[in-house]
Amino acid sequence: MNNDIFQQIEKRLEQEEAKRNDALIEKEIADDMKSEAIKKEKQSKAVIRELNMAKSHAEKAQILMEDKTEETGVEVEDETPIDEETIRVKEEKKKSGGFVTGLFVGATALAILAGSVKLYKESKTGDVRTTASTIGMNDSVNDEPENNNQVEETGYSYNYGNNVVVVDDTEYVPLTTEAFENLTTETINTLRGYGLTVSDEDIVKYVMIRNIDKLRQDNNELISQIVGDQDPTEVFADADNVIDAIMTYNLLYFDANHNTDGFISSSVGIFDETQKARALEIERRVFEIGTYYQDEEKYNELTYALLRDMIDPSNEISELEDGVSYGVEWINMYMVRSTFGTNRYIKLNDTNADMIKYYVSFAGDGEEYEMNALVNGNVRNINVLLEECTKGKILTR
Repeated sequence: MNNDIFQQIEKRLEQEEAKRNDALIEKEIADDMKSEAIKKEKQSKAVIRELNMAKSHAEKAQILMEDKTEETGVEVEDETPIDEETIRVKEEKKKSGGFVTGLFVGATALAILAGSVKLYKESKTGDVRTTASTIGMNDSVNDEPENNNQVEETGYSYNYGNNVVVVDDTEYVPLTTEAFENLTTETINTLRGYGLTVSDEDIVKYVMIRNIDKLRQDNNELISQIVGDQDPTEVFADADNVIDAIMTYNLLYFDANHNTDGFISSSVGIFDETQKARALEIERRVFEIGTYYQDEEKYNELTYALLRDMIDPSNEISELEDGVSYGVEWINMYMVRSTFGTNRYIKLNDTNADMIKYYVSFAGDGEEYEMNALVNGNVRNINVLLEECTKGKILTR
């Protein structure tokens, strides 16, 4: 008799477990549908905004040309191409790279190129050869030759209570709420100086995303406060509006001027000096690549060297945190693939055309690239951090 009761209870337990699993599946489907609807809405708004921006740039360029014609009496040829390519490629970004939810399996592909890849990185600071002082296009980096035969002695201490490594007696600088607010104000003023029309609210979220690895370690509660009652995916999409605006500005600038002198830097909004210096070093090299947009051999030579260095674990520029890397990939490396390297100017050779897809991938590149692209791994890790910080899974220091 007791055995019969036990079996009945076991059967009921199995039935209830099955019901719970079905309910969880239904909830996941509903959440995915909601998330997808939010993403589609943001994508449409972003494209409309970018089209309006392109229209504004075209109108300003036309006015300038008309003024120049009146002054000189000579008709000025419009060298700015129709921006259909810019819009098309940006739509590819939105489809494939903006919010990938699949598993990031970069070890499979990137191991072929570099021998190793980090899927998740804590906030890191340390000694770096390149340094930068302030945000902006005039930042300079110190490109000193390396002595590969000399190994520098580095001292460090470890604060076990706060999980902080101090290198070479340099004090760790936490990203406090006050420091974040000052950085955000500086970023707003910088972007306003370029005429960007993104909202202050989106810029706050942008600064949070660019520094999310450090905020996770230093100021977890601030992430939760900024996200508030919003869906974390929607917050990420809002921050992405700023990256899209910077990227579009640079695209249009290069098409009009064929140089990078007036670009908005991918370092805007980065707090940690080491991370900012690494981003600026990549940017310096990308700008150098851009100067060879009509020299196919040199362009490909410099591109190959940069792609290799960015995944070489012995090279400091490979050590980018996810929020920093996400901006660098879309603002800098996107230019290498989509603008400098388009057939309008020169053509990437087969090796580079393949390798760069492991950094920024577009819809249609194929699952191998879309699942393994570095920027898509950044997206996955950023989403994980957002979920963790907003659900209280990480204890605040």
